[in-house]
Amino acid sequence: MTRRRSLGAGALLVALLAAASPAGANPSETAAVNRDRASSGLRALADDGGLNRISLDHTRDMVSQNRLFHTADLGGAVSSVHPDWIRIGENVGVGSSFAAVQQAFMNSSTHRANVLGDYQLVGTATVTGPDGRVWVTETFAKLAGATGKAGPSSPAATTREPATRVVAASPTPNGRGYWLTASDGGVFSFGNAPFLGSVGGQRLAAPITGATATPDGGGYWLVASDGGVFSFGNAPFRGSLGGQPLAAPITTVVTTPDGQGYWMAARDGGVFTFGSAPFLGSLGGQRLAAPITAAMATPDGGGYWLVASDGGVFSFGDAPFAGSLGGQRLAAPVTSGAADPDGQGYWLAAADGGVFSFGGAAYAGGKAGS
Repeated sequence: MTRRRSLGAGALLVALLAAASPAGANPSETAAVNRDRASSGLRALADDGGLNRISLDHTRDMVSQNRLFHTADLGGAVSSVHPDWIRIGENVGVGSSFAAVQQAFMNSSTHRANVLGDYQLVGTATVTGPDGRVWVTETFAKLAGATGKAGPSSPAATTREPATRVVAASPTPNGRGYWLTASDGGVFSFGNAPFLGSVGGQRLAAPITGATATPDGGGYWLVASDGGVFSFGNAPFRGSLGGQPLAAPITTVVTTPDGQGYWMAARDGGVFTFGSAPFLGSLGGQRLAAPITAAMATPDGGGYWLVASDGGVFSFGDAPFAGSLGGQRLAAPVTSGAADPDGQGYWLAAADGGVFSFGGAAYAGGKAGS
């Protein structure tokens, strides 16, 4: 069975009912979702803190704009807490109470398909607006390797994005081409970037979450969330974590300047070194405000930065700290970063196309809001 990622979504405006309840009065939204699933003979979904935060941020945005809409990049938002997702969905609604909105969800075929869908985790949030109406967001996710009995669904109505998505972009050394890598292992080359192979169409144990090219552009590596490594062209295989139990999934990989090694970074900030890549420290075992989503190496290979989805930056070795976005409220999670050529600055990029520059990295524009 080919692994694919899919996303279900539905927006619903519920007529105001006579009874009203303030947001927060019902602390068991997840329990209500699971009662609806249990009535159809389905397993319960686990309440997930990361999905709860995503749901709360989106619900607050809807209240502030006084309109229903879906998360612009739900895939990117969920990836900030669960980069190994293979299926996600979102229900949004507004009404006199959470109970009223949930009942309306169950009376709608597309929303019901999400509540009863083949998921593993759920995050919910309710916020009462100035007029007393209760706004609701439910975010659903299934992770790689999760199993469970699926409920009734309507794929044509609930799927709204391609089966795979781009997880990494790697430029050629002369800047005249690039490779894009998808979560199913497909590789797409542009400009003078040579196509050297892929794992697209193969059954993978875990989705691809990162890719990096050799310094001369003659090869590249793909890395999966379980730490599996696939090498192509002149990229040497220096080892992997495939088959080993990990505390957190791998989210990114970066090559050494000599092309003879690579670092992998996990969502919890753990760093794993292979070949000529030196170990210079990690965040493994520390409590992070947000998961690690990107890593960058200095030009001499004597240091690296880890970047979190909230824009936090952590430097190791000779990598200078030039600033971060940690503690600021972002419109979208940070998903990638790149060091400037002299290693004295860096750019961070968010899922909505926003670009942030630090140190010697010059700001040349972004796509946020366009």
